[in-house]
Amino acid sequence: LPDRLADAVRFLGRMLAGNDSQAIRELKAHMDRYVELFNHEQAAAIGKEIYSAPVLLPQLGSEQHSVVRTTADVQKHWADTFTKIKVRGWSRSVVHDMHFRMAGPDMAFAGMTFSRLRANGEAIPPKRRTADYVLLKGASGWRLLSVSSQAEPAEPASPQAVKGVETHMKRYVALCNEEGFEDVAREIFHAPVLWRVDRQVQVDMTGEAIRE
Repeated sequence: LPDRLADAVRFLGRMLAGNDSQAIRELKAHMDRYVELFNHEQAAAIGKEIYSAPVLLPQLGSEQHSVVRTTADVQKHWADTFTKIKVRGWSRSVVHDMHFRMAGPDMAFAGMTFSRLRANGEAIPPKRRTADYVLLKGASGWRLLSVSSQAEPAEPASPQAVKGVETHMKRYVALCNEEGFEDVAREIFHAPVLWRVDRQVQVDMTGEAIRE
C-alpha cells in the first residue's frame, strides 16, 4: 500500500508539473535507461550515454571524495563496480522509488531508492539503498555529473540535522556578502568541487583553487 500511495502522489505531481513535465519525462527515461544498462553490466555504454566526465563521487561518511576525470575512467569505474558487487552475489537491481527536482531548464537533481538482488531474489545488505544524482542537459541530452549512495536512512533527518544545514548555508551567504573568500574555501566547501562556469563543468581539487 505505501508504494501504491507514493505512486499516486507522484502521478499527481507529474500532472501538476506544468512546463517541467516534459523535462521530468526526459529525466525519467534517462534514469530508466541507466538502470537497464546497469542490469546488463554495460559499463562502456554507461560511460558514454549516462555520465558526462568529470564526475564527482562523494564518499559519504568519509573525507576522501574522488573525481572520475574522463569517459574512459567512468567506464572503468563501473566495470570495477560490477566486479565488486558480483563477488557479493549481485544479479540485478530493482528501483523502488525515483523522484526529480528541476534547478532550471537544463539542470536537475534526482533521487532513487533501490535494492541490489541476488539471483534468488534476496536483497544484498543493506536491503534498501538511496542514491542522489546531479544532472545537466547538453546537446546530447541529460547526463549525470555526480552520484552518491548509502543505505536508506531508517528515519527522516532530525530537526537538529536540518538546522545544522540551514546554519551552514546562512554562514555561506554571510561570508559571500562580506567577500570572505578565504573563509568560504576553508569553512564551506570540501575539495574536490565541481563548478558550472559559462555552461561548462570544471573541477577544483584544492582549497586554494576553490578560493580563487
